[in-house]
Amino acid sequence: MNLGERQARALMGAARVSLYVMTVDTGDEDGTTYYTESPEEQALKDTEPQYYLVRVFTTLEEIYLYRDAVAAIYPKMELNFEKYPDFETLWPRFASMDVTYQKTFHIPVKAVLSEMLDGTWPKTVATIFDPGQLRN
Repeated sequence: MNLGERQARALMGAARVSLYVMTVDTGDEDGTTYYTESPEEQALKDTEPQYYLVRVFTTLEEIYLYRDAVAAIYPKMELNFEKYPDFETLWPRFASMDVTYQKTFHIPVKAVLSEMLDGTWPKTVATIFDPGQLRN
């Protein structure tokens, strides 16, 4: 099975289950926002496209493992997660977040479907939101 087939199967499977996104408490009136991995945290080189990464998971177990992995790096950060019924509910949130990040940081937001195995960092399975792909 090639990469495109694996991504298609993963997306089709994710379309039938709940989706989970980690959040962080902003400490202000906004309450929470999605946790993003910065370009620096992703170890992106200056020659690579820069973006803030939001990871989406399909199981509670995976989101808990991810939360624990991030909490080990940032122990004082208040982390939680939100549950969504489908991609259609998430997509407008990503679009709004991207507008804010582009205005504030001049860097877009990219969202990926991920899988998380115990004791590892998440693996990207498929891209679900990338404004760079929308503009092309």
